[in-house]
Amino acid sequence: MGKASAATAQVPLRWHLHKICFKVPYLSQPVGGFCLSTLYQRNTSVWALNRLREDALPRLIDDLKGQHEEGIPENICDEVKAAHREILDLASTIPDQALFRRSILPLLERYCDLYIQWNDIDGNDDSARKRRAELVKKIRKARLALATQVRKNMHVLENELDISLIDSMYKALNGIVQAAPKLFEKLSGAVTRYMNRREDQSEDK
Repeated sequence: MGKASAATAQVPLRWHLHKICFKVPYLSQPVGGFCLSTLYQRNTSVWALNRLREDALPRLIDDLKGQHEEGIPENICDEVKAAHREILDLASTIPDQALFRRSILPLLERYCDLYIQWNDIDGNDDSARKRRAELVKKIRKARLALATQVRKNMHVLENELDISLIDSMYKALNGIVQAAPKLFEKLSGAVTRYMNRREDQSEDK
């Protein structure tokens, strides 16, 4: 690789997307004024929502998979349920006419409901382990459906959401981490990454 190519390879992808969107009008405003580079701009509502769907929720599922043999202690289950209900309550504050309420909230409710079902399975016998394993697969599918819908409607969601709403959802997830940090190590990493980046933005102001 030549010097020019090596230098180009070191430039962040979000910089290239910004340049492409700037130079090509139909990429600059492909749908409703949404530019691809917005996905890579930290501390915007779109960036925060992407962190939730691409990092926090998948890591939460990864932690669940590791607990399918024994399940989670009842007192921790209560914390997990409370966090998911808090997330749904936060999402429900978005106006009824918003696309989020019509297209995203039902999928989020499905995801949270499956997670709560997983929590409610008692015991560590073969039947309980099998049911937990089956529900993890359903939770993954629900998460994928949610992520797909978010991705398809990013240009609308950009204008509907406030980053403070996603901040509050992360605080709810952090409640799970604080209740059982060893059980939710992967989720802990996702929450820490998000909060550190938000703190970096605050310091830059």
